[in-house]
Amino acid sequence: MKNFYTGLMTYFNAAPHNSFYNDIGGRLYNTYAPDGTTLPYAVFQHISSRPADTFAEAMDDILIQFTIFSTSASSSEIHTAMVDLKALFDNASFTVTGATIVEFVRQGEGLSSDTFETTDGLQRGWNYYVEYSVLVRNV
Repeated sequence: MKNFYTGLMTYFNAAPHNSFYNDIGGRLYNTYAPDGTTLPYAVFQHISSRPADTFAEAMDDILIQFTIFSTSASSSEIHTAMVDLKALFDNASFTVTGATIVEFVRQGEGLSSDTFETTDGLQRGWNYYVEYSVLVRNV
């Protein structure tokens, strides 16, 4: 998984920066953001994985979830980031050492309003999640 995460972050950080990178100020973290992180930001996390081997190939089916957080009063900021996240990762293909991405397919998504603890105290905001099924062939 380490090589997959490295490939994902290299793809996200590639210059010139993509729209999603700009929307969240380059703040994409693995699993959780550091305390005091400026909003908006996003995290990704490995939800599950399972072998998807065939007779000829060793493969893994990985479920990964991205979540964007925003405390903007309007949902406009998070909707823009949502559109740009999907533009970047729908059917994505990037380099993973020791593996090849066979497919990167969006599975589900949702938007909700929530209360977040920030450095300024509790704030009302938005969170939007997108789940992807990623089929990776080991080489």
